[in-house]
Amino acid sequence: MYTYPDKDDLLTCELIEKEYDGIYWADSEKQVLSQAMEKIKEIPGKKNMLDLGCGKGRLFQSFAPYVNHIVGIEPDEGRFCEARDAAEALKDKAEVRYGDSRQIGQDEKFQVILMSHILQHITDSEINNILDDLKRHAAENSVVIVTTTHSGSGKDMFFEESRQAGLRKSRQIDKREFEEVYLKKDALPVRMFAEDTVIKLFEDCGFALSDKRFYHYEGHTAPREDLEKNLKGDGKGARDILYVFKRREESMDVNIGYQFSFSYFKEDRTDHIEIETGLLKDRVKQVFPKCIFEDDPCAEKYQFFRDIKTAKEFLHGDGLPFINMRFLFDEYNLSMEEAEVTDTTCYMTLFPESSIAQVCISMSLKNCSKDFLVYMRHVQGNGRKLHNSDGRELSVKDIFDEISKSLGCEITDMEPTYLVEITRFGEYEKAEAVFNDNKRLLYGIMCGDEGYRNVPMSLAEERLGNSWGSRDFTKLASFGSNTVFVNLNKGSIAKNYIENRRNFDHSFYGEINPYFLIESPVAGINHGVIFSAELVMVIKTISNRILSRQSSYYANNGKNYSVDIRKTKRYRGELITTLKKVENLSISEIGELERVLLAGQQIEPLVEKIKYLLELLESELDLLYQSSTNRLVNILTVAGLLLSAIGVIAQIMSM
Repeated sequence: MYTYPDKDDLLTCELIEKEYDGIYWADSEKQVLSQAMEKIKEIPGKKNMLDLGCGKGRLFQSFAPYVNHIVGIEPDEGRFCEARDAAEALKDKAEVRYGDSRQIGQDEKFQVILMSHILQHITDSEINNILDDLKRHAAENSVVIVTTTHSGSGKDMFFEESRQAGLRKSRQIDKREFEEVYLKKDALPVRMFAEDTVIKLFEDCGFALSDKRFYHYEGHTAPREDLEKNLKGDGKGARDILYVFKRREESMDVNIGYQFSFSYFKEDRTDHIEIETGLLKDRVKQVFPKCIFEDDPCAEKYQFFRDIKTAKEFLHGDGLPFINMRFLFDEYNLSMEEAEVTDTTCYMTLFPESSIAQVCISMSLKNCSKDFLVYMRHVQGNGRKLHNSDGRELSVKDIFDEISKSLGCEITDMEPTYLVEITRFGEYEKAEAVFNDNKRLLYGIMCGDEGYRNVPMSLAEERLGNSWGSRDFTKLASFGSNTVFVNLNKGSIAKNYIENRRNFDHSFYGEINPYFLIESPVAGINHGVIFSAELVMVIKTISNRILSRQSSYYANNGKNYSVDIRKTKRYRGELITTLKKVENLSISEIGELERVLLAGQQIEPLVEKIKYLLELLESELDLLYQSSTNRLVNILTVAGLLLSAIGVIAQIMSM
């Protein structure tokens, strides 16, 4: 375990005694800490504090009046023992743990985090590890208070401090030597930080600078002199600096897709597929004159059709599992006061073989807050009116009704689904890190639970457990009718991936496949999620349609055995066809995604019901055949008896 090289703080004590006024040194620090405590007062509610690298616990007493509980962590065994005594003096208000930031519990959150003079003694890698831990454990509205050394030269400076012949020695070194000194047992590495270095470290980790104060000035004898310098923003001559950071609200860029899947045909419809599709196109065109069909000559002018074609050719070169036709509705261009809507795409996909259609209202939004994205899940069903460019106020459901009614058919078996694709999440680069650090939030965004902050972590993990990912910057989770897809395609990792792919394709194919350059504003086109989601919803709609018709099937069964047998055979055929569509998924990467979505939509129980119905129908069909045969035997038996009776009567009458 780590041992602090400056035993009993002899180097620090000698520095104070020889270069500063001891009383001023203590009062100067006390003054800047009082400024930090004012920031703590602004935090609402309960305040738990983490004192990371708490040393001997010398600041426990100062902060105790402002917080509810203090957790101190210290890696040096001797200092830990003294800190434990300091915590015991505060009874139940403080505790100390032996070790480093890994001693923080997985679910622990702190409203106040203090790091007093630890950054200057550790390496870059250790600083980054600590900041990663802080990001996970800093509560919303939290403040991080940092005191460390200050370099007035505008650049980082590195020193090795030690005691030689009983005296303090300080030797300036380079960064490489600093890393080596860190491994020594008898020397203290000290970095004097340029002001911007510390600010950038924390900003890169999601914290914004709230305040800064210079202190421990050379030549000063009273804190009021510090105040005058700080009012001018002058840190020249100051050895130390206090920073107060606040956790920055991480805004997000998203593509949101509100999708509705439904059946659009009547059971007795017998029109041919091609005629049916042509008829429906004519009906839609009458209601939406600006509608563009996928097979129109002008379709290539629209990014939606170009992206769909590119993704389909790359991922499904042999054709999609279900034949489909897509319609794009250019009449909609939505906006709202709370967010910047940069794109609206409304489209309908027909699956004529199954008489199923899907309407999707997709919006691309910039700089969304956490709670706003939770609210956006509600928009699908709460009737919230959005502004359309033609001056109308429309809800998502209004748009669905307009588009679906243009088919001129009865709409049944409607199933709503929701997809939010997060393309930027603050400064995050890796999708896995987003999931690890924001489980409750992602659950809230996916399911629209405004109480996400207070749900058990186990619940959030369970809801996000059904997941899929194929790259460092992508990960998807699905639960029920909801899917959240983290696709950080604007980050440096994604850009490096594209560049590597470009080099590979250039070497072997001459140019990069356009699929890898897709940055669609439509939720789900990237990485082919749209195709898997469509497939799953077709299967679910068919399954629900079959099950919903079960009662009507039995209600309409009469005593006409030949008719009942034909109906049973037809119904059985529909069940078998449905099962084939469900169970014939590929084992490819896209197949893995489909299985995740199938599990999320809880289609397996539907399939089991269909299998059970099939078993019942097989038994029922046998029974119908048996009943029909028995009826025929009975008829023949009766007919035989009648013929025999007629014969007997004829004989009698002939006598």
